[in-house]
Amino acid sequence: MYNVNNRKIISRISAISVAVLMAAQCFTAFADTADKLGDVNFDGKINASDVVSVAAHIRGLKTLDSRGAAAADVNSDSKVNAADITMIAAHCKGIKSLSKKEISDEKVKLPELFGLTEEQAVAALKEAGLNCLIDYDFSSTETGQVCSYNAEYRDGFWPKGSYVPVCISLGEYEGPRMSEDESPYPYPKTKQSKLEVPVPEVLSGPYTFNIYSGGDVLYTNTADDISEVKKITFDIDACNKDRYAIYAKNNNSKDNELIRYATYEFDYDSETWALVGGLNFEGLGVSTVELPELFGLTEEQAVKALNEAGLNCRIGYDFSSTEKGQVCSYCAVYEDGCWPKGSYVPVCISLGEYEGPRMSEDESPYPYPKTKESKLEVPVPEGLDGSYTFNIYRNNYTNEVEYTNTVNDLNSVKSITFDVEACSKGRFVIYAKNNNSKGNELIRYATYEFDYDSETWALVGVLNTDGLK
Repeated sequence: MYNVNNRKIISRISAISVAVLMAAQCFTAFADTADKLGDVNFDGKINASDVVSVAAHIRGLKTLDSRGAAAADVNSDSKVNAADITMIAAHCKGIKSLSKKEISDEKVKLPELFGLTEEQAVAALKEAGLNCLIDYDFSSTETGQVCSYNAEYRDGFWPKGSYVPVCISLGEYEGPRMSEDESPYPYPKTKQSKLEVPVPEVLSGPYTFNIYSGGDVLYTNTADDISEVKKITFDIDACNKDRYAIYAKNNNSKDNELIRYATYEFDYDSETWALVGGLNFEGLGVSTVELPELFGLTEEQAVKALNEAGLNCRIGYDFSSTEKGQVCSYCAVYEDGCWPKGSYVPVCISLGEYEGPRMSEDESPYPYPKTKESKLEVPVPEGLDGSYTFNIYRNNYTNEVEYTNTVNDLNSVKSITFDVEACSKGRFVIYAKNNNSKGNELIRYATYEFDYDSETWALVGVLNTDGLK
């Protein structure tokens, strides 16, 4: 196994330890035949006890005898290591049975990769019948070239279809380092940072997203139903210009295909993440379309332009210097400008310059619009049953919900109520979703405007009762 810097080595050890603890707590046992691969204690079952025994063997705490070691070598590479733990754990969880062929019996020669660029290494492995699992690290090797890769199979032959861990050099590290008070060695300084990776709302089903280092999982996040989340989050300990590749796996898929979904780079000073390249929606089976230019369009024109592009529009309103009634901002959550087909694009329509009462200097150092807490009651049609969620979205041009109300049976209520903090002429759009529907369709149900002086709400247009049916 190739060497990575000490920071990543520590993280990898921690990741393995956590995996072992989770296995001991969560894995469900099921019967199997003694002396089969994975049953290292020969009790006729493959369960958490076997995972713990293999882990103890690897860590040197309790060595397996020759028979146990043979049963632990589930990938038949003549070694007992973390890869065997991963496969036994997957068997216990029912993710992938050891009785199934993991990869082809055919073996192929691992090509020489040193000095190749990332693109060249991927192509060389693909040509040899292998897959590439990329990560990044700082090294004296020229930036962008392979600085190390996994040589796990000592004879140089890998099972066809395997994923070969390959490390790409980021060049010499030039960021801040630890002081002598912090460490006896000048390791790169790191910060704990939250990496949020957007996922397409049109996707559904269980997915796991992993960040690897040397073939081991460094960070992981699983969504039982990806349609219920807007982003995948990782808490990462990162140094300046550190780079991480995120791989995705469809947990309903029968194969073990890993999809390289995204790559992000960390900026130490600003504590922000930048997407390197685009998000690989197509790898997840999602078609993408280019987001059209919307600035200066009216609300009606923006909706039409997005529909023609294969996208949906979610309207909000805000005060701005843009001409009243025109698009003043819209969401650019996908930095490369390509959106999953069928997505809802948050678009903000200008209400013109704000002319209502503002906060005094005693209330705020800035003259923000004055607001009042007010109860907005939205009637719902009679005779409609089923579960519905009604949302008002935050800041108009983001995908975050600011106010929400879910009714398990719409036929049991006459109105939906929101406690809203609103300024003069503030305008809010209510979107509805049928929770019994298999899709993610949002129904624009109503728009209301607030009058600050009378503390009342006025319906703008009509209620879209037909949209709820």
